[in-house]
Amino acid sequence: MSKKMFAVITCVALFAAAGMAHAGAVTFTPQGPATVPVGTPVQFNVGIDANSSFTLIDVLMGSTGDAAAYSFATSPAWDAAFDVSATVTPNVGGSFTSNVFLSATSSVPAGPSIAAGLLTIDTAAMEPGTYVVAVAEDFSYTFLPGEGGNPDTLSGFGTYVLTPEPSALILLGLGALALRRRR
Repeated sequence: MSKKMFAVITCVALFAAAGMAHAGAVTFTPQGPATVPVGTPVQFNVGIDANSSFTLIDVLMGSTGDAAAYSFATSPAWDAAFDVSATVTPNVGGSFTSNVFLSATSSVPAGPSIAAGLLTIDTAAMEPGTYVVAVAEDFSYTFLPGEGGNPDTLSGFGTYVLTPEPSALILLGLGALALRRRR
């Protein structure tokens, strides 16, 4: 390969890399047990770990195939960082059955890491099983306008397990005992 060809390929690769968004992370840390009986709320402390400071953030988090109700309480750090606007909107639609959408802007850069707040998932209408709450990467990003950069996408997920209610297990056990006695 000639030196000219190598230089052209290198320049194209550098320009392509400069135009690509880098992924930041949304962390879901369980507050309390991540395995609970159906009907018990599950809570996650949500953190944002972006690649750089930002003045605009959008995060859509949720899950598919469940009937959970999501609520979100922002942290004091989040409230202090976003002086222009900050909204929390439940069930905005999109690719998740159940979700919550965070959106905020600030006149002063925040981050790159910030405690966003507490996500609560109401499990009353759900079946026992393993569930995942995740970030919709196509709707979640941080951005610092005026820096000539592209938005940084965000990704992340948390897992929780719902077990049958204790009363359901007791009834199942009593039913099995009654069947055994009949034999």
